[in-house]
Amino acid sequence: MSTLKQKQLFLAIWAVTLFLPYAYTFFMPELFGLCAWNSFGTFYYFAGFNGYLLLGYSEQEMELFFLYCSPNVVLMTIALFLIVRKIKIESESIIAVLANITQCGLGIYMAHYFVVGFCYALADALAVPVSLRIPVTAVIAFAISWAFVATGYKVAPKWAKWIFG
Repeated sequence: MSTLKQKQLFLAIWAVTLFLPYAYTFFMPELFGLCAWNSFGTFYYFAGFNGYLLLGYSEQEMELFFLYCSPNVVLMTIALFLIVRKIKIESESIIAVLANITQCGLGIYMAHYFVVGFCYALADALAVPVSLRIPVTAVIAFAISWAFVATGYKVAPKWAKWIFG
C-alpha cells in the first residue's frame, strides 16, 4: 500500500512526463532514451496511462483510460470528471445499464481493438460524412464490443469474469 506522499510524488513525475512530447519535438527526439519500442524513455513506468489510473483512483476510486498523454487531455479529463461527478441518476433502468457497462468496461476496452477497423470500414461503406465518421465508428465499436462482452457474461459468467476481467 502506497502512502499519500508516494502517490503525490508519482503524480508529480507523471505530470512532468505529459510535456515530454513537446520536449522531443523542440529539443531532441532521443531525449531520455526514447526509441521505437519505448515512447516514454526513462520515464516508462511513470508515463502514459498509469498516471490516469492513479489520478482517477485517488479522486473517487474510478479508473480512467485515455489514449493521448498530454496536458491538454489531462485538463479535459479533469473538467469532464468534475462535471460527471455532479450528475445524479435516479432512474433504475439507467442505473442498471450503467452498472452493466461498468461490469463490462475492461472487456469492452480489450475487445474494441478487434472491431475498430471493421467499424470504420462499415462507416465508410455507409457513406457517413467525414466529419462524423470517427464518432459513428466509436459508437458502432462500443455497441459491438459491449454486446459481445455482455453476451459473454450472460452465457458463461464464470468464464467471462476470467476472460473479460
